[in-house]
Amino acid sequence: MSDASGYLLILLAIGVTALNLWAIYHVWRSTVDVNRKFAWWFALALLPVVGLIAWLLAGPRADHSRPVHQR
Repeated sequence: MSDASGYLLILLAIGVTALNLWAIYHVWRSTVDVNRKFAWWFALALLPVVGLIAWLLAGPRADHSRPVHQR
């Protein structure tokens, strides 16, 4: 393996780790029940790439249906 491909793999691993931490944080802050949070944490921790893709496609979403606070 050349040095360039080694650095690329390291950058890819750092990127996936950063995205996983971001996803875990958003799961933690979500309003879904604890069982669903645990399931997402489990998927993100044990299957980092697959879990991240699944979370991006089907993960908890922000509730934008609430009215904005009016002054």
